[in-house]
Amino acid sequence: MLDECGLDSAIAWYVRGINQRNALHVEMQMPRKLQRLSKEAELAVFRIVQASLTNIHLHSGSDKATVRIKQDGEGCTVIVSDTGHGIPDAVLDRSSQTKGLGVGILGMRERVKQLGGRLEIETSGNGTRVKAMIPGHHFRTARAVRHRHFIAEVQAEKIVSNEDKVYLDDSPRT
Repeated sequence: MLDECGLDSAIAWYVRGINQRNALHVEMQMPRKLQRLSKEAELAVFRIVQASLTNIHLHSGSDKATVRIKQDGEGCTVIVSDTGHGIPDAVLDRSSQTKGLGVGILGMRERVKQLGGRLEIETSGNGTRVKAMIPGHHFRTARAVRHRHFIAEVQAEKIVSNEDKVYLDDSPRT
């Protein structure tokens, strides 16, 4: 779904599922149409949202969460926050030192680091805020999009041909 529909649709679909199944209500704040990121960056953002919401549901004690996604010339910023009881310091300390915690916080840190971004976690007795910043060089450029469209046109031309001339449709050209 992520590759075909994009990050915005995939996150909206995931959040709708959570809102229907769990005792957690998630509010989404993001532009109507996000600019596409590299496949690696889109997967990382989706997994960060997924892991954050899973942690909120399982551990925070909060019944509300917010997912905010912003894009600007600097990159893409994802913020997932809740009003739960926070993450114990011991858990945060272990998450930066060991691989024994599974894919949660450690997985988020590794994904963001591989993309050259930053992950910040702020937590207190009033809730937790996970903020991931993905650098702007992960935006799919207009040139790359044009290239993909060109390749698709070439492939379409190869499918529909008339003798030695190739057309995008069945109508002959002079």
